[in-house]
Amino acid sequence: MKEATTAKGKMVLLMVFSSPIIVMAMTVIISTISSPWQ
Repeated sequence: MKEATTAKGKMVLLMVFSSPIIVMAMTVIISTISSPWQ
């Protein structure tokens, strides 16, 4: 039970922490594509 709960907690933490990082990465990529390089 304890191991399963810990794994579930890590999954939740991973999702919570990775979501803002993914959003930031997407924003950076979009702004990079949108801004002209010339």
